[in-house]
Amino acid sequence: MSEEQKQEIKSEQSKEEEVYPQRKMDVKALAAVVPPATSLFSRQKVLQEKRIRVRYGEVEENQIKINPQLASQLGITDTAVLVVAGKKRFTMNVIIDEDVPMDIVIANPQLMKDNGVADNSIATIRKS
Repeated sequence: MSEEQKQEIKSEQSKEEEVYPQRKMDVKALAAVVPPATSLFSRQKVLQEKRIRVRYGEVEENQIKINPQLASQLGITDTAVLVVAGKKRFTMNVIIDEDVPMDIVIANPQLMKDNGVADNSIATIRKS
């Protein structure tokens, strides 16, 4: 290569450097922009069902009283399915009451006795 060609190449390289200045990219700054994978795929878990105790109380037939926190966890608004021992299934209207403990459901005693469900029985409640 002649001197002239070498100077032309150097001048072209200097022009490129002027147009595109080379800087080192900070990897931490780039990584800060990308959210972690756990936040992309994490969703708030909504419970499908929960094991609770059925207690007798003063409510009308086909109604149960539940805690508002339990109702929000399960997504229950107006009706719920109460399953006792996997065999007896009841679809009941829901009354939300703050006085009811979190893990207890208050049901009509006559309806429960007629269907063979004792006081303080373990049951599963889910959204209908």
